[in-house]
Amino acid sequence: MSHLILLKRRIRSIQTTEKLTHAMRLISMSLYSKLDKKLAAVTYHEKVFKNLLLELSQQSPEWKSPLFFPEDILDENPLFIVISATKGFCGGLNTMLFRYLEQKLFIEEHQTPTFITIGKKATDFVQTKNLGSIIATYHDLNSNNYPDTAQSLISHTIKQNPLYSSVTIYSSFFKNFFVQRPQITQLLPLKKELEEVTYQESPVPKRQEPSTAYTQDQSELPDIEPIWEQDKIEIINGVAKRYLDVQTTTILFQALISEYAARFVAMDNATTNAEKYLDSLTLQFNKLRQSLITREVSELSASL
Repeated sequence: MSHLILLKRRIRSIQTTEKLTHAMRLISMSLYSKLDKKLAAVTYHEKVFKNLLLELSQQSPEWKSPLFFPEDILDENPLFIVISATKGFCGGLNTMLFRYLEQKLFIEEHQTPTFITIGKKATDFVQTKNLGSIIATYHDLNSNNYPDTAQSLISHTIKQNPLYSSVTIYSSFFKNFFVQRPQITQLLPLKKELEEVTYQESPVPKRQEPSTAYTQDQSELPDIEPIWEQDKIEIINGVAKRYLDVQTTTILFQALISEYAARFVAMDNATTNAEKYLDSLTLQFNKLRQSLITREVSELSASL
């Protein structure tokens, strides 16, 4: 009888867990769908700004800003931004990111690195590994505040005194709904960014047809020399700051959509496993209860 009671308690516990994982699965899919509608537009927006900055910089070869092109060859004052999932239950998403960070991050003796962490897991990892001082943390990144978070990060980077010798971001990249990969992005210096026109882009899901406005071939645009109504350097500096903001927003967007997709897959697997386990326990419970009933009936029949 005691074993029957234990089975019943276990079944109730798993049923409660199944309801929670199912609810989290629905929430994750809802948040993912919200961002998925913006995926093509965000990717195209970042690409256009990069092409614009490239074109303007080619028109002004004398443009050399210490903010965007630090001349510290030894990279003595680097800033690292680590973006992890802000909440748990994301499968191996954080584990892959931290393993990638350990493989790629190399700090030399003459360097004094500083970190900005997004997500409690990232904060705990940097503190546990004692990688460097954390100057800012963001533990509440979501689909509503990621543009404000990007502006805050860029504002901190630009206003820092002395300037950072480099700014590098470690985050998750959304390859498709079932595959998310860690990536490294160098925000500053801009030199390497301007050598390439294209940036690693997130593929648009096949089920969606992006708007023609997002698929316009930039090579078809007329090659017209820009008209500078203000100081040329001032304009390029403004575009460069805006590009950093757009690029950071895109990275945060990719990290968020990766988190939601990974959480949905993890919660879907957990719900499926809970259902299978419930079926097994329910069958075991029914067999045990039936055997107890049969034994009691037999005992009553024997006593008559």
